[in-house]
Amino acid sequence: NAEYMGVVLATPTKREKMRTPLTANDIKSQLATKSSQYETSVRLPSKAATFLAPILYGVVDVALVLPSQIGYASVVFSHPRLTNYIPYLIKLFFMSTACHQLVHSVMDTLKFSGAGSQDAVLIVMSALATSLVSAVAENEVESVLPTCFISFALGSVCIGVLMFFASMFPRVVRVVQYIPLPVVGGFLAGVGLFLLRGGLTLVTDLSINELADHALFFDASLLKFMAPTIVLGWLIFYAKRRTQHFLVIPLSALLSVSLFYIILAACGSSLDDAKAGGWVYADLAPPSPFYQAWKYFDFGEMKWGMLASNADQLLKMVFIYPIAALLCSSAVETSLGLEFDYQKELKLAGVSNMVTGLVGGMPGSRYVVVSIMNGKALSKLNTRLAGLTSAALHIILVVVDVPILSVVPKFFFGGILVSIGIELCSEWLVDARKRMTTLDLIISYVCVACIFTLGLLQGLGITFALSAISFDVQYSRTAILRPVPLRPSSTMRVGEVRKQLKKLRRKIVMFSCQGYLFFGTGRQLQDQVSTTVKENLLADPAEKLEYFVLDCHLLRGLDSSAGNVLDKVKRTLETHGISLVFAHLSREIKRFLEKEGLLYRPPNATDDDCDLEQAKLNDGHTFNCIAVPDVDSALEWCENALLAHQPLRSQSIASELPQLAPFTELASELMVEPTQSNLEAIATYFERLHLTKGAILFQSGHQSTAVFVVESGSVLCSIPLPGGGYKKLSMVTANGLIGQTDYVLGETHSFETKVVSATAHLLRIDDTKMKQMQKERLDLFCAWQQLLLKDFAYNVRDGYFERLRADSEEDVRKA
Repeated sequence: NAEYMGVVLATPTKREKMRTPLTANDIKSQLATKSSQYETSVRLPSKAATFLAPILYGVVDVALVLPSQIGYASVVFSHPRLTNYIPYLIKLFFMSTACHQLVHSVMDTLKFSGAGSQDAVLIVMSALATSLVSAVAENEVESVLPTCFISFALGSVCIGVLMFFASMFPRVVRVVQYIPLPVVGGFLAGVGLFLLRGGLTLVTDLSINELADHALFFDASLLKFMAPTIVLGWLIFYAKRRTQHFLVIPLSALLSVSLFYIILAACGSSLDDAKAGGWVYADLAPPSPFYQAWKYFDFGEMKWGMLASNADQLLKMVFIYPIAALLCSSAVETSLGLEFDYQKELKLAGVSNMVTGLVGGMPGSRYVVVSIMNGKALSKLNTRLAGLTSAALHIILVVVDVPILSVVPKFFFGGILVSIGIELCSEWLVDARKRMTTLDLIISYVCVACIFTLGLLQGLGITFALSAISFDVQYSRTAILRPVPLRPSSTMRVGEVRKQLKKLRRKIVMFSCQGYLFFGTGRQLQDQVSTTVKENLLADPAEKLEYFVLDCHLLRGLDSSAGNVLDKVKRTLETHGISLVFAHLSREIKRFLEKEGLLYRPPNATDDDCDLEQAKLNDGHTFNCIAVPDVDSALEWCENALLAHQPLRSQSIASELPQLAPFTELASELMVEPTQSNLEAIATYFERLHLTKGAILFQSGHQSTAVFVVESGSVLCSIPLPGGGYKKLSMVTANGLIGQTDYVLGETHSFETKVVSATAHLLRIDDTKMKQMQKERLDLFCAWQQLLLKDFAYNVRDGYFERLRADSEEDVRKA
């Protein structure tokens, strides 16, 4: 449309001035102009750009993670006896990152993902190394290095195997993701404090093994080393918070190192003087050739007894890793707006750690900062080149001897660790106030305190317990019971039975139970039953409660203490003559209640049985606690039980005329005198049928030619489902009508019917008999038509208005 296209293509200023619609030629001209402008201003990436951009980002990735890896190695070997072996560990960290990155570049669905050594397990690796070294004399340090290095690799392999097999079971994946947030926050904040402490011990050469050792940081002589470390760490943290630019760490390295050498030159000092003063590592000879980094992987020198005594550290590593790895994936997923398949994530982590562990590497996972940075820049290029470049450069760093530790000041590596520590502590101890409740935040603080005072596993165990207690207390305050307005069951009732049932329905009360029933929430059920019983004592005798229906379709489970609670509820109700009816119990809960003796299951009963015989014990006494398939069955069961002891007027008439007894109830419904002449007339027009269980009156799609009246028994009306089975519409019992709607409308049957009782007696009147009755007994015919009309009115009221009233009461209750 030219006019519409003219409005779309024109700018607002032009549109105001436009008096006539654009022509087709004008539109073509504007489109051509805009197309040419777009092609000159926004060009698709060239092949060279597509190739060079990922390589550039791969180089930047290495510049980002390189200082961190050196810092990680210094933290793991923070014990003074291990300082000379840090270059060996750095080589292994470089190889670990190369392996992790290579596996992720090949297998990860996120092609631009960055991966490397995991910082969350450093606290365990450092504790393991310190424990092994402390157990031997100073001149025997090399004897425990094989145990130390092999333990790290063994931990990586164990993590890989565990993650790989866990990925095969979806439920395990969900369980790993169910870790309470206070535990996660407290643990990561603890890691942050550990890295902050590690950065300070790196520049001061202190060994912190006990809580009391932290007092050593207050030595005034160490302030000159700690001050630049803390300032640099804070500046890096602040810069990353403000800009999130990938050049923050490379520029920080360039500026801090340059400033250090400028000050060194201004003071007239040399690099050797800086090494002697403790500002730079003394000459630490890197392993040469490079494969000497693996010389300590000698299983013959492995001290298995020492490893067994430190097995708890390996267990901590295996326990902590899944939490940290999934948190990293979740952070990348949230930041880039993606959706990960966590089964594949666990499989990827498993393969990555197995491969890395087999070459002597450390546990690792996805790098959050690198993955987010690459994702924002390279997501449209759909290439794995950035990760492959990063892996290749790390391999080069393994092979080539670069004396980084001998030229870069310690406070730079310490500042990197301090910045990471400040970031974790800020996120999980300060910023967490925005996404945690006050109680959860307090639990996180307790977790950090316990980790530092009691140990990692003890701290996490206490935090798990506190989180569980907090959840129990808060969940127990949640309402698991709500009253449900009563409505008629789907069983069709007519005439006097319907009127009686409307009054008797007041003897039924129904509640819905939802959530989880345990010792914390069971008290709510007991209190509600006590309140109901007290109200029942004050009620009119004609309205005394007889049935307490508990709808359990939202009840997800219960614990063993719930059996005791339900037993008390049953006995309380039984004392006051009230039956407890469970509706919609799951199979597991039903078996538990049967095992506890709360439900009686007859030997040959099925889940569909809901007749009165189901509520009797073997000794003949009535059992006041039963379970039925659904709410409708529960209401039907209660209604049938209420009607069982209500005599009807027609029963006395039937005793006087036994041969015409089948037609007395119909005469009563037709509101005609049950004289012999009237009953004989009715018998002329209505055919009496005797059917057994499973008999079908008609099926869906059959032409409607007759109307049925149920004399006795039960007939199920249902709609067949496409995939098999059926959906229940209603249950028709004594004096109920079947097929009247389709007959009056002259349509085919929209549902099917089947006898579900052992036997059933029905009266049938077809179209021929209907016309005959209209000619011969107009009074009966008019009474019959009035009965049909009254049945329609009752069905509308019970099927629509009663449910509408119940829904309105529910809305008022919620408001």
